[in-house]
Amino acid sequence: MALRRRMPGRSSPRARGHRPQRRFRIADLATYIRYYGEHHAPELLAQARFVLPELAPSDWKQFPLIAAPGCYPTSVLLPLVPLLRDGVVSRRHNRGQCVQRRQRRRPQIG
Repeated sequence: MALRRRMPGRSSPRARGHRPQRRFRIADLATYIRYYGEHHAPELLAQARFVLPELAPSDWKQFPLIAAPGCYPTSVLLPLVPLLRDGVVSRRHNRGQCVQRRQRRRPQIG
C-alpha cells in the first residue's frame, strides 16, 4: 500500500518533477540543507518518514507522510538486508549496483 500526500503548491502527487521520496530521505533539516540546499517544506519533516516498508518496524504507519526508496535501491536492499542482519555477509565489501541497458532494468548485487 503506497501512501501519498499532496505537497504545498502541487496539484497532483505525480506533478512533473515531483519526487517526495528524495525530499524526505534526510530527517534533519540542517543535514538536508548541507547536501541539497533549501528544503521546499521543512514544516513537514517531523510528520515524514523515509522507510522501506517491507523491512521497517510497523510504527512507520502512524506518520501521515511516507516516502520510500525507488525500485533500484529496493531491488538491492530487500535481498541484502536479511543477509546482513543474519551475519551471512559483511557490510565491509558489499556494493549494490543497478544499471539500465537497452530499456531493461538489471539489478545487480556485487
